[in-house]
Amino acid sequence: MIKEKFRKILKKELQDLSSITIITNDDGSYQVFGIYRIRFDKERYLVSKDGFDIGEFRQTNSALSWCIADQNGHHEISIDIKYLDKKLSLLNDDVYLRLEMSKRVKDEDTKTNILTKLESKIRTKNELESRLGHYIARAKYWHQRGLQNEVKRIRHRGAI
Repeated sequence: MIKEKFRKILKKELQDLSSITIITNDDGSYQVFGIYRIRFDKERYLVSKDGFDIGEFRQTNSALSWCIADQNGHHEISIDIKYLDKKLSLLNDDVYLRLEMSKRVKDEDTKTNILTKLESKIRTKNELESRLGHYIARAKYWHQRGLQNEVKRIRHRGAI
């Protein structure tokens, strides 16, 4: 009898907390807020919502920040996070290829041309990383604020 009441209370509290929790599953994937799933697949993180694929990201912090922004109704920011992450992924590949190309080219004019274009790409990459970092910091703030609000709500109910 007491055990059953305890289970009901615990189950209800865990369900309430699932909307703010991030859980690492045994397979290495993440269950986020009870509705998102982030899993690693061949150098990228795939995000799904309620079982439907949403997008892919190059880093977990981008994927997680997308989930937080989406969960909090900041849809324009979630779109920006997805765009910036994709753009950075392409720029990283481009920078790597141009660096490798510059190492193999013998003609100095061609090498100078490649390095000049590379400087511009690196500047753009740094700007995009800064913008994405700003969004990631905001998402972290929103999540922490949500956790603090949930703790206050639970304390107010007298559960803690």
